[in-house]
Amino acid sequence: MQAQVRKIVGLIVESGLALPNELLGCSDKEISEIEAAVFPPLPLAYKWFLKTMGKGAGEFLVGEDVFYPKMLGLKSAAMELMQSLGRKWNLPDKAIVFLGHQGYQFLFFERDTDDPEVSLLLDSEPEARKVFDSFSEWLYQCVNDEAAILKRIRGGC
Repeated sequence: MQAQVRKIVGLIVESGLALPNELLGCSDKEISEIEAAVFPPLPLAYKWFLKTMGKGAGEFLVGEDVFYPKMLGLKSAAMELMQSLGRKWNLPDKAIVFLGHQGYQFLFFERDTDDPEVSLLLDSEPEARKVFDSFSEWLYQCVNDEAAILKRIRGGC
């Protein structure tokens, strides 16, 4: 698990999305605060994400509510969205909402494995749906997507 996150962190730096000093990890105290807010335990893959870049990572994931402390209120925001839309479906009790995008889409996982599946909750869809087989797969794909965009912006091939 730790090796996968290190590889992903390496890709973030190599791609120019962040300098090494821009990778801002959460302290143990902040991770404990997150665990208290979402009810422990946190999956290992997510915990490593928090330790290595939980408070920021340069240009990576800028504009997303994914970093501490913004991510603390995401589950209630997702539940409020569902309620406002009159949806009967609700987030599972063990769900950890780890990313919010402009208040209409949320990514979450359940604390069932060390590297859990990622699901998408979107205001235009009646139920959540699985979008990645694991948190580390989601993270890796985000890095690749954002690195490709950055390369095009900077005039690379």
